[in-house]
Amino acid sequence: MKKRLLSLLLALVMVLSLCSTAFAAEGTGNFKQVNTYTDGQFTDVPKGQWYAPTVQRAYELGLMKGTGNGTTFTPSGNITIAETLALACRLHSTYYGNGAQFVQGSPWYKVYVDYAIANGIIADGDYASYTALATRANFVTILAASMPASALPAINTVDDGMIPDIASGAAYYEDAYRLYRAGILNGSDDKGTFKPGSNIMRSEVATIVVRMADPAARVSITLKNPNPSPSVNVPLNAEEVYAKCASAVFYIEIYDRSGTAISSGSGVFISADGKALTNHHVVEDAYSAKIMTNDGKVYNVIGYYDAQESIDMALIQVDGNGFPYLSMGDSTKIAAGQTVFAIGSPKGLDDTISQGIISNVNRVLDGLGYIQMTAPISPGSSGGALISDRGLLIGLNTATYKDAQNINLAVPIHRYQELSVGAIQSFPVGNKIPEYSGASLTFNSSLDVTVGKTGVVSISADPGNFTEDVTIRWDCADENIAEPEWDEWDGWDIDLYVYGNAVGSTTITISLLTDDDVVLASKTLYVSVAKESSQEFAFNKLKSWILANSNYTFSDGDIGYSETYYDDEGYDRYTLYIDSSTGCVSLMIFEKYNSYTFSSFLDLEPSGQEFLSMFFCTNSSINMDFEGYAYIYAPSFNENYPFRFDSYEGTSNGNLSNLQSIAQYMYLDSLNYFDYIFSAYLSQYGISISDFGFINLK
Repeated sequence: MKKRLLSLLLALVMVLSLCSTAFAAEGTGNFKQVNTYTDGQFTDVPKGQWYAPTVQRAYELGLMKGTGNGTTFTPSGNITIAETLALACRLHSTYYGNGAQFVQGSPWYKVYVDYAIANGIIADGDYASYTALATRANFVTILAASMPASALPAINTVDDGMIPDIASGAAYYEDAYRLYRAGILNGSDDKGTFKPGSNIMRSEVATIVVRMADPAARVSITLKNPNPSPSVNVPLNAEEVYAKCASAVFYIEIYDRSGTAISSGSGVFISADGKALTNHHVVEDAYSAKIMTNDGKVYNVIGYYDAQESIDMALIQVDGNGFPYLSMGDSTKIAAGQTVFAIGSPKGLDDTISQGIISNVNRVLDGLGYIQMTAPISPGSSGGALISDRGLLIGLNTATYKDAQNINLAVPIHRYQELSVGAIQSFPVGNKIPEYSGASLTFNSSLDVTVGKTGVVSISADPGNFTEDVTIRWDCADENIAEPEWDEWDGWDIDLYVYGNAVGSTTITISLLTDDDVVLASKTLYVSVAKESSQEFAFNKLKSWILANSNYTFSDGDIGYSETYYDDEGYDRYTLYIDSSTGCVSLMIFEKYNSYTFSSFLDLEPSGQEFLSMFFCTNSSINMDFEGYAYIYAPSFNENYPFRFDSYEGTSNGNLSNLQSIAQYMYLDSLNYFDYIFSAYLSQYGISISDFGFINLK
């Protein structure tokens, strides 16, 4: 009698809900008022609050509704991935005017997931859990895909790299910048800080979706590079070049395996998110490195993207954001006699500028063409900036002739295009074992966990053709947020358990090493830790209790906890079980009353407030065989709720109204039984059925 009869019905509903025909031309003009907002519509949205106008507008446009019994909005509450997808689907469907009808199935969000995949909002497998709380990064990635680029034209100046906490190369980088430039987002402070790993509040969601739907509601923000390229038409003197460019050039110190400083050089930022160039020979022996900017601040070098000895260039990543950087000139169009400036750290003397001219535009030595110039440089200048008199980066200072006067060399900047920008690699450059190859680490590169819970990442290691013993190591950027711990090795497979300590995001670098700490392979795991909702907490405690106290096993292997109560007219059986096919916790009530047999099912889920219910009634003596299905909206459900089946089949013998009343009674009985379990066995946690949104039962 378990829930197998529902599958064909839900499949039919799903097909019908996705086979919509276009009804209107696309455009933001399709967003029209569909609801009336009255004073006091939501008791927790006072008129004076900053978000009140957009909450009202989001409700009027049918994009968002209330929580609880519909009289509250919960502006400080967070939303899940599934709820974000529902919003994106409404935006997409309305914008394109396709008339999609989102008939909910089991789980409730499946229709939105299917629509989102079918319409390219997400790809299948993008999210491991749709019930997890959405981070801001998740939110913008999904929403940006809900409407075309033409609906999100740029109205703001937001230079690349100027949002301080969005790293270049982040999966959400382009989506976030598109929404900032379109006036949809403006950050949490005057710097435009995004907070990608934090959760997003419903009050903020209302504001954002209104801006998506209504171009007139979009806002202005300007985030310009503080060190913009100077006019290419006006030559600069040494003082002006220094003022505009010196802050983008830094001193770099190189450390060996023991952490001892062994050399120094220079480098130059080419983007605000910490990407920088230096010479290959500066970092080739580095096991770690640090830089110091001209304001005296010190930053770690996380690693490098690419380093090529043949062009003596390395693209490195500095830990941080918001750095001043230099724009690149065209080093293929320079001329002999042109004035140039060198900025770097000769002999460790950081923040040094010198001036000269280009002596030869293509001095070929050992197969590499250099810019020969007279601007003085010395050991320590390597990797520093060679700058044109227009303030543009045209080369990296590289070498000097010891026994000659003013014969100095720089690698032309256009060779930078030969470097690849892929995953960040750990030092040392080339891993110091060029005779071995093929080593790799394979695992999902992102993990979402909640505070107080443990997530797991399954890692497969392959040492390639390295045949000696290897070790695997994790390095966590912030153990206050997430704490890793290894499981036991199983061949070349191993699990890493990650415990969520605090809300936030961090990275864990996994490295495969030789016994003498040479890196064979390295890969970064991006961890986001979110707060567990009260509903998810109650759900998990109930689920754990069922597992610990199970006394009943179904034929398909599902386990549960069952109690039976007898009286003179029959018996009632209550069975709490974990549905392995959906992950829900379900309560089945089976009642035998004279010649009637009644059974009901009610699902609870870790998120959302609409829950699937099913009801069955049989009486062979009068040929009755009836089944009905409905989704119960928790905040509104009580004994006075006008309950109706969403669909039903079989014979009711003219008693549909009575059967609906019996079903409603059994669902109320189910909720009372849930509360009985919470109060009798889980009272120490302070949880109840109200944590699932059932707040009006009494």
